[in-house]
Amino acid sequence: MPESGAIMKAVIIGGTSGLGGAIAGVFLSNGWNVAVTGRRGESIRDFSARWPRSVARRMELSDLEGSRKTFMELAETLGGVDLVVVNAGSYENDPHADWALEKR
Repeated sequence: MPESGAIMKAVIIGGTSGLGGAIAGVFLSNGWNVAVTGRRGESIRDFSARWPRSVARRMELSDLEGSRKTFMELAETLGGVDLVVVNAGSYENDPHADWALEKR
């Protein structure tokens, strides 16, 4: 647990827009140091402009080694991490994973 009065630090993967951006905004508004990742350069720039105190980087989750490296760099930049929010993932279209909806 962080010491009383310590500034909390979060990394939000998929945090530049939508739900992840809203979560990041709540933490930033409450004094947290926050790093976010996203895939689209435009959303990263927009987030950084809105929240200049944050750190925003590009991350492509399908690149596992690149994602690991980006995460470690963000953790070092923040001076550690107290919380990680994973609000992104990769998707592979697998017809065997499709679920049929049934009416009852």
